Amino acid sequence: MTIWDNLKLPAQGALALIMIDTKSNFMWSWAKNSEGHIGFVIELSSKDHDISSFEQTKELVVDIKIFDGQPMLSVFFIKEGEQRPLEELFLDLITKTSHIKNEYELINHLEKRFNAWCFLFKSGRKKLKTNEILGLAAELTFIKKWVSILDESIEDWVGPLKKHQDFISIKNKRAFEIKLGSWEPESVGISSMEQLDFDGELYLIIYPGKTSDKNESGALSLPLIVEELEGLLKPDDLLVLTNRLVAAGYEKKECEDVFFEIGTPLVFEVSESFPKLTREVIPGEIKKCTYTLNLADLDPYKSELKN
Repeated sequence: MTIWDNLKLPAQGALALIMIDTKSNFMWSWAKNSEGHIGFVIELSSKDHDISSFEQTKELVVDIKIFDGQPMLSVFFIKEGEQRPLEELFLDLITKTSHIKNEYELINHLEKRFNAWCFLFKSGRKKLKTNEILGLAAELTFIKKWVSILDESIEDWVGPLKKHQDFISIKNKRAFEIKLGSWEPESVGISSMEQLDFDGELYLIIYPGKTSDKNESGALSLPLIVEELEGLLKPDDLLVLTNRLVAAGYEKKECEDVFFEIGTPLVFEVSESFPKLTREVIPGEIKKCTYTLNLADLDPYKSELKN
């Protein structure tokens, strides 16, 4: 049973609506169109908004049309036979933009949030496993150093976007690959030939991590780390953070009961002589490879974070 089951099929070209109770300055409604597609609409003052930057997928369609003389931005799910967390998606879009008062700003924020969800739909929405939660925790922990010590932008956190490294600063030509190790790491796995291949400064950061009881003094959870970051970041950066978290598959309720500890990171400079396998040195017949580095052999490459 979903909210849309309460909506009857409307006449051709019309919409059936149930108003959503929000604290927003805009009128939001659950919607069903005459083809039986379900979604939501927002009442606008003008139809003259550019929505070309919204992702248009085989599942989700965004449009602005006039219904009964009222301009409305609509988002409809049009693929039949698919099960998606639609109510979760749409409520997320609504709650994360409910503070906005300007219509043009609303469209801009909605577009960024919507596109992050589309990225997640394409890659497949799956509940994060414990090791994935700890890996994400390592990246989130590094964000504090990335924006404060290194004075970089959170826009450059690109791990959730499936880039070869987790943090890439085009401006400063430097990149950081974040790894989660055991509590006393002896080795680290490298998952591709591209991961330690970057045209600029490249660093390998290994965070020790382990699951923990929530009553341990150093115990953390993903929601706790996210809450801390939300208190540190500027409003525009918060939007980037929440969008990247969506792309990473983060769902607060799924992560609340997983507690862990994250230790002090090991930092290695991936210089020209650093032991690594890259496309340049691997025969073309080999399409993929993974390998393991022994950390005891990497002492000559130990470094520290500096601006």
